[in-house]
Amino acid sequence: MFNKEKNKIKKLKKRIEKSELFDKIYYLKEYRDVRLADILPIDHYVNYGIKENRKPNKDFDPIWYKEYYKDVEIDKIDSFSHYILFGKKENRFQNSEELRLSGSYNEKELNIAVIKEDLFSYVDEESYLLANPDISEAIENKIFQNASEHFNLYGAIEIKESKRRLGIEFPFFVENEYIRLNNDIKNALENQGIDSAFNHFIENGAKEFLALQRNIGGYYPFDLNSSLIEKIKLVFNEESYLDANIDIKNAVQNNDFQNGFEHFIQNGINEVRFGQRRIHNDLPIISESLYLLSNNDILEALKSNSIKSPYEHFLLFGISEILSGSRKIPGNKTYTYINPELTEDIKNQLEKFDYKPLISIVMPVYNVDTKWIHLAIQSLNNQWYKNWELCIVDDKSTKKETIEYLKTIDSDKIKIKFLEKNLNISGASNEALTLTSGGYILLMDNDDELTPDALYEIVKVINEKNADFIYSDEDKLEMDGLFTEPHFKPDYAPDMFLSQNYISHIGVIKKALIEKVGGWAIGLEGSQDYDLYLKVLEHTNNIVHIPKVLYHWRKIPGSTAAEYSDKSYAQEAGTKALNNAMKRRNIKAMASNGKYPGTYKVAYEIENNPLVSIVIPYKDKPELLKMCIESILDKSTYQNYEIIGISNNSEESETFDEMNRLKNLDNRIQFYEYNVPFNYSDINNHAVNTYANGEHILLLNNDIEIISERWIEEMLMHSQRKEVGCVGAKLYFPNEQIQHAGVIIGIGGIAGHSHKYFEREDPGYFSRLNLIQNFSAVTAACLMVKKEIFDEVKGLNEIDLKIAFNDVDFCLRVQEQGYKNIFTPYCEAYHHESISRGAEDNSKKIERFNKEIEFIKTRHKEFLKKGDPFYNVNLTLDHENFEVEG
Repeated sequence: MFNKEKNKIKKLKKRIEKSELFDKIYYLKEYRDVRLADILPIDHYVNYGIKENRKPNKDFDPIWYKEYYKDVEIDKIDSFSHYILFGKKENRFQNSEELRLSGSYNEKELNIAVIKEDLFSYVDEESYLLANPDISEAIENKIFQNASEHFNLYGAIEIKESKRRLGIEFPFFVENEYIRLNNDIKNALENQGIDSAFNHFIENGAKEFLALQRNIGGYYPFDLNSSLIEKIKLVFNEESYLDANIDIKNAVQNNDFQNGFEHFIQNGINEVRFGQRRIHNDLPIISESLYLLSNNDILEALKSNSIKSPYEHFLLFGISEILSGSRKIPGNKTYTYINPELTEDIKNQLEKFDYKPLISIVMPVYNVDTKWIHLAIQSLNNQWYKNWELCIVDDKSTKKETIEYLKTIDSDKIKIKFLEKNLNISGASNEALTLTSGGYILLMDNDDELTPDALYEIVKVINEKNADFIYSDEDKLEMDGLFTEPHFKPDYAPDMFLSQNYISHIGVIKKALIEKVGGWAIGLEGSQDYDLYLKVLEHTNNIVHIPKVLYHWRKIPGSTAAEYSDKSYAQEAGTKALNNAMKRRNIKAMASNGKYPGTYKVAYEIENNPLVSIVIPYKDKPELLKMCIESILDKSTYQNYEIIGISNNSEESETFDEMNRLKNLDNRIQFYEYNVPFNYSDINNHAVNTYANGEHILLLNNDIEIISERWIEEMLMHSQRKEVGCVGAKLYFPNEQIQHAGVIIGIGGIAGHSHKYFEREDPGYFSRLNLIQNFSAVTAACLMVKKEIFDEVKGLNEIDLKIAFNDVDFCLRVQEQGYKNIFTPYCEAYHHESISRGAEDNSKKIERFNKEIEFIKTRHKEFLKKGDPFYNVNLTLDHENFEVEG
């Protein structure tokens, strides 16, 4: 493998040298790190410069060339090689300036190079100057008046061409990589929703990057010189590097490299840097950007110039700090599973369990690769809790190796049955059930693994809570042994479960319950476990979630773990299982496919056409009132509603004119005045108690603009359900980013909005932005609730929560009464937030706001202490992005 790579680089170098187009003097002059490194310019270019989109001469722009000539990507060679082999003969342009001068372009073609004139307003000037000290020096020498002048004349195009950074926090921008990493940008460019990826980066992407909401790619400065190589050598862990990279270990054994360090310096150092290789067996792939942004001390060190590069810090200090636990692994997309420790306390607990049930593990097998089932069984042998049995049923495998391997298994803990006829997974699972002797059944795939503490944690819960149904968090196991995609789940959320089988693995159920529902249904293969869970959950409320990863789901190509969309039959089976459940439960509802594979929508039939009272409080802002009410009239397909507008201290004549105009548009619209000091809770309570005639109340801010036609039906279908309390909507800022998609209690100390600032089309954490699901609270900016429930909890708290957190408190009090609160993504609206009343920006407002925070902390002390059941203790409370904690 490595000899082939060396030969490839050798041929590339020869081709470039023969072309005489590589300018070594320009390359040395342009790139300081090359001057400092002990390496020939051409060797640096072929090994590193091409990957980093560096310019080989003053004229050739590799990024522009690849963007402008689409066949370069199709031909799968680097831009400069393409130009040498084809472009030069065909008189192709080397850069955007040559294209401009030729005059042979249209505006659409030139969009690649278009840079807006007002972009500097989005730039952090201090950060821009910190990253580019030469600009500060030029300003001091009166060459430029200020940073803005430099940016507009030179800086923007230099950033676009990867010659300069936007700020100290940012890597060099690589436009084609930015597009490749972000499908929404790629789609927007193709559909002409945006004119330039670079403009998007400056206006939106940079801010999203800093908020850890967008991957922008690129690279930071990094000077690899002889001094740094010696420092790296002192801390380099060769054994772990080779253990993490079997291909390198084999290459060293084949004498392709003297040792692992030689490979690391020649190739690995950049492969690790660009996320293509792990540096240590106990570390995941690390993102340089996330490493910097997740560690303020490193960012400050970079600003003060005490370190030159975040990657240099990672190599010299960060690895050991992460391994020792003194520094967190950065980012919500990076994750390391750490094997638990069997302590003396746990050993004592294992001995002292009052109840030590036999756990029967059911495992249907069909043509599995023997190495995977071997690892699965090994994970069972590694269990701390030893009272288990494995019940394997081979479903008439046709693979000889599988049969032979199963026949070699000799263990009194493992029962094996070979079927004479293929029954598919449901039939094989039922056969495996007949082999079981234990009171609890654990479902396990033949290529997955349990964590060593899995059965211990399960038996612990059985002893503490006599649970009927137990499930845990899980992660994915890559083919190279890396653990990824941890799914940190909520506690049992019945509406979320009807939208997605989020329970999945690990699933442990009392055997008597499985037998009671008739086991696995034949004909629902692909979603047979989902169907089983749906049936079992109709017979118990004793469901316990263990918020720990206890199951590793292996991502074998073609498996559900790797790609659910490859299994359309599983999707169809899931829909059928849900519709069967609705029939069994005598619920008038129909299940259909959700937005993404593995997700569903259960739509409930609306009964009796109830009246909905829409309550809209406001003070002046007639343009908002017009927008809000006209959007209701224009979009609503459900017609049995009334609109109650409550004016609170309005003064402008235009407001009253608009009230009269709107009232004359539709007799369902009525306006009233309630001129008391602003108290959001009091105003809404007064409106509901005095004027509302509907069975359902819909609290609506005046800065809401409805954009989905069936918005009332989508909320009402849930609000009408006797077990449901509050129903919330999916709200967007006008820039199409998420404003509200449910409220998570505990974020920021009190509460935060799920997925805030995510893009509208983002699926969210395990598709949660597009699932009907349970939340502890939803925003009252658009909230529906039954009038009788509103009365039952005595409305909003107008004494202690006049302005803020009244909706959170209201939802929590509704939940305390046993009702379930729901978020639906199928009711959509724009929320022009904070336009109406302004910010908390004076001393009286701040004092009142702080009192309301203290009230929430006191009133809901126990809830805050326990944590939100529809979130997970392994997820951050510092951000609203479902980032993994620690």
